[in-house]
Amino acid sequence: MTTRRKQREAQYYEVMNECNSTIAHLCRAYYPLDDYLYKDLYSEIGLRVWNKLHLFKHNSDIKTWVYRLSINTANKHYRRHAHMPNVISIDSLPEEALPRTDDDSEEKERQRKCLYRMIDRLNPDERAIIALYLDRKTSTEMAESLGITPSNVTTRINRIKEKLIKMHNNGEDEDPQSELFQ
Repeated sequence: MTTRRKQREAQYYEVMNECNSTIAHLCRAYYPLDDYLYKDLYSEIGLRVWNKLHLFKHNSDIKTWVYRLSINTANKHYRRHAHMPNVISIDSLPEEALPRTDDDSEEKERQRKCLYRMIDRLNPDERAIIALYLDRKTSTEMAESLGITPSNVTTRINRIKEKLIKMHNNGEDEDPQSELFQ
């Protein structure tokens, strides 16, 4: 293996490790109920990063560049697979399919599933924004990734939250015991 290829591989693995959680949240936001399409999208994003990494010009942070590439890939992937019926129940997903933290309880897991059920009803742009929000990105970081202003990000987040709260209050989370937004 050539030195150049080794350097390229090292750079790729470093970038993917750095952006792993953001890519995973984005993929889950697009496919909260379909583990197969989630994994397919994640793989496709990884392949695009590998194929395009040499084009990165260092005009922005690498995370921003990867997120923009991921959003574009996710939108194309979603349009390509939009005609496929979504027949997989979130209850059939393996535990590792949903993002978790170490202090999770059964209640938090149930709430997370309810949240992802509602996120599944959002449009792709809203899913992208909420994925960044759930990844705890700042409005400035989100704005840079999405190509909009920070105030526009804040407005959209508030509208998405209102939409999710309305879904929750209307029982659209399919679990009336959930205390997600209270």
